[in-house]
Amino acid sequence: MLDKSGTRIVATHVGALPRPPWYNFSFNGMDFRRALMQESARTQYEDAVKVVLKDQELAEMDIVTDGGMRYDQLVDAGGWQNDVASRLSGIAWTGSSSSDRINPSMPPIVVEEILQRGIRGKVTEKLGPGTLNFSEFFKLTQSKTAKRVKFTVPDCVVTRRSLSNIGVYKDEDEMLFDIARIYNEQLKELVMAGCTAIQLDTPLQPLYRLGDKPRPEEWKVLIDAFNREVQGVNAQIWMHMCWGRPMGQVGSPTGEITDIARAFPYIAECKAQVLQLESASTKGVNLDKELSAWREYCSDKDLVVGVVNHRTTVVEPIVQGVEIIQKALKYVEPDRLGVSSDCGLGGLPRRIAYYKMKAISSAAKQARSQLA
Repeated sequence: MLDKSGTRIVATHVGALPRPPWYNFSFNGMDFRRALMQESARTQYEDAVKVVLKDQELAEMDIVTDGGMRYDQLVDAGGWQNDVASRLSGIAWTGSSSSDRINPSMPPIVVEEILQRGIRGKVTEKLGPGTLNFSEFFKLTQSKTAKRVKFTVPDCVVTRRSLSNIGVYKDEDEMLFDIARIYNEQLKELVMAGCTAIQLDTPLQPLYRLGDKPRPEEWKVLIDAFNREVQGVNAQIWMHMCWGRPMGQVGSPTGEITDIARAFPYIAECKAQVLQLESASTKGVNLDKELSAWREYCSDKDLVVGVVNHRTTVVEPIVQGVEIIQKALKYVEPDRLGVSSDCGLGGLPRRIAYYKMKAISSAAKQARSQLA
């Protein structure tokens, strides 16, 4: 059962929400507790978390998040991708450019605004947890709401892509597994703090999403890394799979959103209980292929499907969300189904993000009434 309260067709969203315009504090990797000793920082951060929680409650989300208020406001929602890397110990931020990740077919806006100007942290010694403190961020958020809080964080593979190994580790895989070890410790502390839902963003990335044709041994490394980071973590583990949102663009070189059906045999090997899919951006056209693969390979995992697109300011009509839900219900029972945004809503104007969440909950309610 996706939600222990018994709710059918659970309404939630991926995680990130727009920052209030007055919230200009940046952690810059600072320890959470030390940062909040500053009166202005504490007031801004706590008030921002309260604001996004209130918006989610008014929008009738069943499961809420901290809205990514712990992420610094960087270009391309880069605060999300760099948050964990910026907090790890053993890194100097005088690293190499990200330009070696450029694919000639990528949209110019992605190349020019992100990859050419971004840097990766240089690993100078064995990595440590530094100032991560996942549990401290969670505890503050949960103390401000009676709703179930889902803690969201980029997967260890995403964090590895923000770092440059210069010989501290024998290879990229050894560094990845060390990052997974640090994650595992942090996720266990989250559970001890009372967290029951943990979402890892874009695991197995970028192989299924960037058009690569990975060898079986490459898949094995990614699956192994995911399973290491969640090993022994007694919480509901969510895998959020999407096609990205750099500068509001599609994160594949061609800008194309196809399906991830070919990844399902590998997803099946990942120790997760919930799988979240991007579906609104294509109005559910890929769902039949993907959910046929889900049914064949990993029907033991509950499903969450996107019913609003995070890349447009058009608020989807409720009927569109209901149609996607009805398509998903051909494959999965309603108490094992959730609805969401395709990805984070943090790049949208606040009012648009709010009404997108209302569209999610309204589609869920209408679908429930049809079941009744």
